[in-house]
Amino acid sequence: MFPSEKIFKLFSFGLHGKTEPEKLNRIILINAFSIIALVFLLIYAILGLFNRTFLLSGILFSVSILNLVNIIQLIRTRNIRFSEYFLTVLFSILMFYLIIDGGPWDMGYIWSLTFPALSLILLGLKRGSIACLVFLSIIMILVIPDFNFIEPDY
Repeated sequence: MFPSEKIFKLFSFGLHGKTEPEKLNRIILINAFSIIALVFLLIYAILGLFNRTFLLSGILFSVSILNLVNIIQLIRTRNIRFSEYFLTVLFSILMFYLIIDGGPWDMGYIWSLTFPALSLILLGLKRGSIACLVFLSIIMILVIPDFNFIEPDY
């Protein structure tokens, strides 16, 4: 078995042949993104524990647990639309927190640059563009008036 076939089988979670190919491709895409995000979230959460940023670590652990719940829900129900929106909302909330808190070394805004790629890939061009516009509008409302609950100076 070729390595690409093993990766394909890993991300499809045994659904190959049980669902139609277009739906299976979306499931593989969501699972691939979720697993990669899960790995990075757990790594950064553990690093946050070593750096004594317990609130950030707790939030990253919580997001990774919700991400894992989303993977399990997708495997059981095969409800792709819900899973796409759940991931987009989950990571937009994480990005809003990182912008408000600043994240490690006040670099939270850099994490938010991944949101357009995530939303365009998961939701498609039209719905992803709308999500990006809403996300950008909320960030502008938060950052431009210089609210005092936003810790870093942007």
